Amino acid sequence: MPKPTKNIEDPRLFAANENVAALELKGSVKAKKFVKGDRYQGFKPVSGIYHQPNGMLTCELLYGNDFRVLEQVEDWCFGQVVKDGYVGYTLADNLTPATDKTHYICTLGTGMYRQGDMKSTFLKWLPHGTRLGIAGTEGRFAKLASNQFVPVKHLRKIGDWEGDFVSIAERYLDVPYLWGGNSPLGIDCSGLVSNALTHVGMESPRDSDQQFTDLGILLDRSERPRRGDLVFWEGHVGIMVDELEMLHATAYHMLVVVESLKAVMSRIEASKEARFLGLKRFTRLA
Repeated sequence: MPKPTKNIEDPRLFAANENVAALELKGSVKAKKFVKGDRYQGFKPVSGIYHQPNGMLTCELLYGNDFRVLEQVEDWCFGQVVKDGYVGYTLADNLTPATDKTHYICTLGTGMYRQGDMKSTFLKWLPHGTRLGIAGTEGRFAKLASNQFVPVKHLRKIGDWEGDFVSIAERYLDVPYLWGGNSPLGIDCSGLVSNALTHVGMESPRDSDQQFTDLGILLDRSERPRRGDLVFWEGHVGIMVDELEMLHATAYHMLVVVESLKAVMSRIEASKEARFLGLKRFTRLA
């Protein structure tokens, strides 16, 4: 289950609504009841997490990723994405009781099959970041604990993280932009950063303002950018691929693209939509 949030006043991390609150908030907030919550996981390739039932998409839950259910009212469950503590509502049909996971999908996506054979029945598409419990292997396929199959080459053990988060992010080139998106079907700027960092074993908050607060060290304006630096504006973040160019999911192009940092800064400055905040660097990746 998630640890108590660092900032219980942040509504994105506030594990409470008008009816119920997470048990660890007892003594900090008022609620009709406090509950530990039940551990579920995503059942569909990608499930929406919403600010309110039928409301705005705020983030997404991937297949096999855990979700802590605090309350269910009719078709909707209220709770937290365990990965980053993000709070919201999702349809009960999107969830299934959680199981132990051993591996994750390391490619941009893969297929789940009925048998360990590429010509067998294709059951569903699984996105990058899907988490699975693997019971064994049969040739080129891994057998899930739930008896379906996925290609062995598309898996890595949880904890056997990759080395370069920029290379992971670069796989998302040309993926459509989606506000709140968190998968190769559609992703936003902070989702791209979070997904890439997760798979090099680094915890990351979901949104860009949280990332600016929590990630890396702020560089002096005189410092030259380098690969792996994060570039922040109010409400936006990009990833430097070298000294001159940055990768980002942008609503301007409605895609994940690589552009020169100079061009992006000029465009945002001309629009007067957001203030430049600076570059941040990961010391352990430097």
